[in-house]
Amino acid sequence: MYNVKADSYLAIFNLIQAGNTARETDSLMNERIARFRRDLEKIGISGSDVVIDMLTMVPVYEIATERKLFSRTYTEIPAGFEVQKNIHVHFSDDQKLDKIITAAAINEIYDLIKVDYYVKNTQKLYDSLRTEASKLVQKRIDQYKSLGVAMEGQWTLATDKIGVFFPLDRYTRYQSSSSISMDAVKNKSALTQIRRPNTMYYNKIPYNGYDIIFNPEIIEPSVQYTYNLQVKLTLEKKPAKEVKPETVKEIVKEYRYLLVTSEGDIKELPSK
Repeated sequence: MYNVKADSYLAIFNLIQAGNTARETDSLMNERIARFRRDLEKIGISGSDVVIDMLTMVPVYEIATERKLFSRTYTEIPAGFEVQKNIHVHFSDDQKLDKIITAAAINEIYDLIKVDYYVKNTQKLYDSLRTEASKLVQKRIDQYKSLGVAMEGQWTLATDKIGVFFPLDRYTRYQSSSSISMDAVKNKSALTQIRRPNTMYYNKIPYNGYDIIFNPEIIEPSVQYTYNLQVKLTLEKKPAKEVKPETVKEIVKEYRYLLVTSEGDIKELPSK
């Protein structure tokens, strides 16, 4: 396993704007995005690192009730427009994420959809894992040989498998616990149940299934690259030893034949 800090990140925000007309809605949306861009430039994120992804622009309808003498009808009437866009913010310093979220909240952008992690030169990482795994296999074979285990044979099967786990997939839900004061219960005081919010924490892939781990100490969410190498070695099968007929006779002579009767008595029978 190779634990790697990402080289860059991509935060994706969702933005919704409503208005009376299409022109008004689009104008309000653009103003919010422009203010957000200016705030991002103040923390060192250039305009080329911000991309706007247009999603939808749809009319919004309301239900109007028309009363008649003996009936009532409901009619949809246009009430305005709604625009949805996603804002992609690319950055290299993970410490800027807090400032990005703050800038988004100031401009009434609250929905952080996800944060993607990007790592450069992943091929070099996998090459390092393959090299170390091959060395470990050879080391295991040498250890068995030193114990007197016959390891001469033919490589019949070698399979490998790569994997990668991003922090987005490794967050686990958690609910904080709370307890009620026993004094309040004994005194029959009024109890107010405190809301226990659901939260999440980063839960890395456990190390117990891996022999080699690069950068085992993780103090921040990291990208975890894995490599599994499985080798099947077919050992040379030695031919069975031929047993001579006279040897079989000698073995048979050593056997004793016993008979257990229905009364529970044991009698020895002649071997011939």
